[in-house]
Amino acid sequence: MTRIPGKPQAAARQATARRVARPAVAAALLASGALLLAACGSSSSSGSNGSSTASKQSSALAAKLKPLETYPKFSAPGPALDAKKLPKSTSIVVIDNTPSVGPLQESTAGVLQAAQDAGFSPKLLNGGANNTASDDIDLLEQAVNLHPAVVVQVGIITALETAGLQYAKSHGVPVIAVDDNEPVAGAPGQGSGPLAAATAAADFTAEGQVMAEYVASQGPSDASIGAITSDDIVPSNEIFSAFKSELSKLCPGCKVFSQNVDTADWSSQVTPTVTSILDAHPSLNYLFPIVDGMAPFVTPALSAASGHGPQVISVNATPGSAMQSLKSGQFAAEVGVAPQEIGWYAFDAALRVLLKLPAETNPDMPNSFFTTTEMKNKNLSPDSVSSLFGDAYQSGFLKLWGVSS
Repeated sequence: MTRIPGKPQAAARQATARRVARPAVAAALLASGALLLAACGSSSSSGSNGSSTASKQSSALAAKLKPLETYPKFSAPGPALDAKKLPKSTSIVVIDNTPSVGPLQESTAGVLQAAQDAGFSPKLLNGGANNTASDDIDLLEQAVNLHPAVVVQVGIITALETAGLQYAKSHGVPVIAVDDNEPVAGAPGQGSGPLAAATAAADFTAEGQVMAEYVASQGPSDASIGAITSDDIVPSNEIFSAFKSELSKLCPGCKVFSQNVDTADWSSQVTPTVTSILDAHPSLNYLFPIVDGMAPFVTPALSAASGHGPQVISVNATPGSAMQSLKSGQFAAEVGVAPQEIGWYAFDAALRVLLKLPAETNPDMPNSFFTTTEMKNKNLSPDSVSSLFGDAYQSGFLKLWGVSS
């Protein structure tokens, strides 16, 4: 997921990308009632007729989610191409601005694997733990100074690195943005702006909608949902906005409140924030850490809690800690795409740019939906990308590029 590095001086993408000063003690905010309420309302139906309608909606939504519990089929982002037209010596540089963030690390691994499987030898440049916008610009300029044919950058917000992108453009180096924003067909840079050649990311809107459908299918009709957001992660804002919008349609009586914890504060603030939420809201139905990178800091608070039992839902389905929490039952549901698959889509975009082909936008990387029951019944390995998502995209892309054996 894309972080807003540091505290940008220029206006960031949309209002969601702005830094907002937050008090350090989450409990004080909760006690003072400074929580944001959204999608408020009363139950939309009552009596036997209302119960019947709610039951039908619940069944319909559950049926809609069920197909997402299978291995996704490969969805080609564009027409077939011939990667063999490019010399194997083609210089490709991959940048990961925050290699310590699991989903970004996995997407970077996907780009590297895709390039290597296609016969190329990409070079990786890593950023630091908490890169600022100026650090990201410096990283891109370092990459451009290596004179590559293309740069694929993971986890960098193009809206905050204009100077770096202008530098790349002036040197004739196209830049593919990864995990920057939801791809937009026909938009400049596929949504990452005119200085980017293309973009690759998950469908954040769909992910938020899927989680809303899950909540609405499980009930109750007046469910209380506490979300832990990270305003400095651009996609998380898109996910949360879609979640609230969809839930207001499906469950007008549901109540959503949120508490922000920026990524730099996860290790120190997520656990006490969860504890405070559980203490202040003993009847909470759902806890929604907006991205599952928070999982290592959410689970300690759940383990220490007594008498609280909200369902924990999240987005990304990142192999490792988050999916281990799902299989153990501490989390209830996750939605996401294989983070490595995002890297393969990014490299596909790079190939199209190098071959002077249109940078197609048909990401439609199918979302996969997971529950504890599914994880246990299918004995899915929480640490394995292939166990969770299959590997149809790998053979699909190699065939699409004309390099499969």
